[in-house]
Amino acid sequence: FMASFSVDEGPMQAKGKLSGSLEGDIAKLAFASPLWTLTLDGRKGDTAIKGTLSTPWTANFKSQAIDLTRIAADVQLPNPKGGALALKASGVVNARLDKHMVTALLSGKLDQSAFSARLGMSSFTPAAYNFDIGIDQIDADRYRASNAAPAGKGGEAAAQAPIDLSALK
Repeated sequence: FMASFSVDEGPMQAKGKLSGSLEGDIAKLAFASPLWTLTLDGRKGDTAIKGTLSTPWTANFKSQAIDLTRIAADVQLPNPKGGALALKASGVVNARLDKHMVTALLSGKLDQSAFSARLGMSSFTPAAYNFDIGIDQIDADRYRASNAAPAGKGGEAAAQAPIDLSALK
């Protein structure tokens, strides 16, 4: 199996390729792959976008269960403040569509910060999210975009945009 795609939206140009093998039983509506790999390569302005995401997976559409059993991600993405950020993560994702439930257990590094995360959805309609994230250290200013406001009297630094936490509502 192989599929490719591209994105060309203003300052972002990227190409991706999904590859892997597929095996299954159509009568049982059960499918699996020993490994699927998504590769990304592109740019957003002057910043490279690149990386891989791979996992074996199983899907049983009779029981409505989908499992990504060993995720491995190693990606470089644009940082909202400029430059790049590096994400390396591993873990598992389990979806039980009949119960409207998705859970993810992930751990890894975001730049120099080690993290572990338990993320989930316990309802699709209305969407109900839950999360528990542990991180050893983080410099949030490294990821916060700056406004292009001029320095004020007395050499004050340019104002910084607040971190948008609206997704947590």
